[in-house]
Amino acid sequence: MSNALVKAWHRHGDQTLLIRSTTSSVGQVSFNLPYRGPWMVSVVHMLPAVGVPDVDWDSLWGNLSFSVR
Repeated sequence: MSNALVKAWHRHGDQTLLIRSTTSSVGQVSFNLPYRGPWMVSVVHMLPAVGVPDVDWDSLWGNLSFSVR
């Protein structure tokens, strides 16, 4: 999916670090993660709902959790 906003999340001390990037024309994204430890990468894709009364949007969610050593 091209031009999708992808977020990398990390808890660092008492703060949550959020790094944003956008996918390329072929759907690829990369991050330079500055800290070790647990991370989560997430993306949400919203589409107008079609043919469903009282529903405005269809949303597709994905995330990946991992640890940097």
